[in-house]
Amino acid sequence: MPMMTKKVGIVMLIRFAKRFTYEAMGNIFKNGLMSLASLFIIIACLFVLGVFLVFTININYLGDQMADQCQIVAYITDEASHGGKIQGISDAIKKIDGISGVAFERGEDTFAKFKEGLSEEELVSFSGLPDDIIDDSFKVTLHDISESQTVAEKIGKIEGVLRVENRQDMINIIYSLTNAIRHISVWIILIFMFISIFIISNTIKLALYARRKEINIMKYVGATDAFIRWPFMIEGMIVGFAGAIAAFFIIQSCYIAISSSLSTAPAVSAIMAIRGFDEIWHLILLPFIGVGVLIGAIGSALSIRKYLKV
Repeated sequence: MPMMTKKVGIVMLIRFAKRFTYEAMGNIFKNGLMSLASLFIIIACLFVLGVFLVFTININYLGDQMADQCQIVAYITDEASHGGKIQGISDAIKKIDGISGVAFERGEDTFAKFKEGLSEEELVSFSGLPDDIIDDSFKVTLHDISESQTVAEKIGKIEGVLRVENRQDMINIIYSLTNAIRHISVWIILIFMFISIFIISNTIKLALYARRKEINIMKYVGATDAFIRWPFMIEGMIVGFAGAIAAFFIIQSCYIAISSSLSTAPAVSAIMAIRGFDEIWHLILLPFIGVGVLIGAIGSALSIRKYLKV
């Protein structure tokens, strides 16, 4: 008996869902102008949210790139370099928690890379210097740049390590900047969500005002609040979903255009690289759909509340 009751409940739920969806679709076309106004408002709000979202994603990406370049450099003694201790030091560094990569570099190679960036006039100052003037070193990258000071201290205690260079000041700036942007972006997105809900609810109120008599009649003949509310909420969710899809394609077009422009400017792309849209589309589409549907549903629910009080 309980199983039968459960099946009947599911069947009734499906029937009501179909009925409410059909009714919502009918209302969208019946009130085409107001539905279109709501759609454009959702698109505009989601576009602004999308701009902040894309900006945050790429700022975090640039921060990670800069953090990767802020490596800890551990220079080793000549005795360690020529005494077969390189592998032992490498293994000891890798055992430290928080390290993502360790790369050994000969001092000659470091000096050669340094001279590659100099002009012929500047190179004259370094003529006659031996190629091994710089000590051999390990370039160490971290999972979390905030742990650089702790990791640097541990590396400095390893036998054979001469000195450790840790760009802690630069790392702290990058870490603070990316954290601040994350927090600010979250608040901005939340604020725009509330603004969007407010605008949508007021827009939907205009549509409901013309249908207030219809709602009052339904109340007088015994319709429950849920029976009246759900078609309007589904209507808002459908409009929100459509607005999310439209806003996504607008953001996609703008992003690809900007990305193409940057790629054709070598001077800019050398210092600022952004992520490809194929890497981040899911980080935009899924939040857009969720926010669009949520805005539509909440906006409709808030708008109809006044007219249910008969």
